[in-house]
Amino acid sequence: MRGEAPPPSLKVGVTRIGGWRNEVVFVLTGLDIEAKANLVRTQLAEVLEGVADTTWTLARTDHEDADTQETASALLRLVVRDPSPDPGGPRLTSTAIELALGSYPGFHVTSPPGPAQPYGVFTSTLIPSDEVPHTAVLPDGTRVRVPVPPAEPLAPPAPPALPPAPLGPPALPLHPGPPAGPGVRGRAGGAGGARGSAGGTGRTRVPSGRTAVCGTSSDGIRVEVKTP
Repeated sequence: MRGEAPPPSLKVGVTRIGGWRNEVVFVLTGLDIEAKANLVRTQLAEVLEGVADTTWTLARTDHEDADTQETASALLRLVVRDPSPDPGGPRLTSTAIELALGSYPGFHVTSPPGPAQPYGVFTSTLIPSDEVPHTAVLPDGTRVRVPVPPAEPLAPPAPPALPPAPLGPPALPLHPGPPAGPGVRGRAGGAGGARGSAGGTGRTRVPSGRTAVCGTSSDGIRVEVKTP
């Protein structure tokens, strides 16, 4: 069995420094949780101007008539990201803590915010396969360089199969019409080249002004005769 040739490129992953990140988690208690969260967002709006990325998340972990302080509290999380450590540094963290003297009742945070920390970002890209050494390691530790096989162009996909051509309506057998009595003659064959000639010959009688069905041709055409 022979496999396909490898593609001309390889997928590689790259982990790089994406910037600097910091976060503050505010604990909201009591009534009007949404109003308290909006108050904090408004009070920090000025210090967050110019930050590359700002994310607010309100987790409604609070419960009505809770038995403990933890289950009665909601968490408002602020996450900032920026190429520079300054926007998420002391200016932000100091301002957030100073809100304790002039913000919502019961203000507190889960922990004192620290300095901004670097965070990583994973990305993937393609590189030519001949730029990566291909090496086979044998059981005894011997390393054998494997030449890069030439990349073969991919064959174009096969066109989709066309549906079979319709065969047309099936031929219908000859079905005689209801008997109309003697008096009307039907003749087999193609008199005058008509397709609707009835099969067989018979003699029926039809009252004046009535229509009689003589039969049905092999291709489904009904043959009728009307008397004057």
